[in-house]
Amino acid sequence: MPSSNDHPQPSGPAAEPFVLDACSTAGSAKANPFDTARRQLDAAAEIIGLDAEVLELLRWPRG
Repeated sequence: MPSSNDHPQPSGPAAEPFVLDACSTAGSAKANPFDTARRQLDAAAEIIGLDAEVLELLRWPRG
């Protein structure tokens, strides 16, 4: 049985656990879920190097 050491471990920003900055909504009386989702999307897009045009499409969904 292969050990976990047989596979290369990820490195760089994508290997770090994602943590949303708690200060980003601490001052507001009620957090806006849409704004929170957009901040998380922006952070994820930066980590994976998402193309700016694709990010802009994802930031503004049509409802």
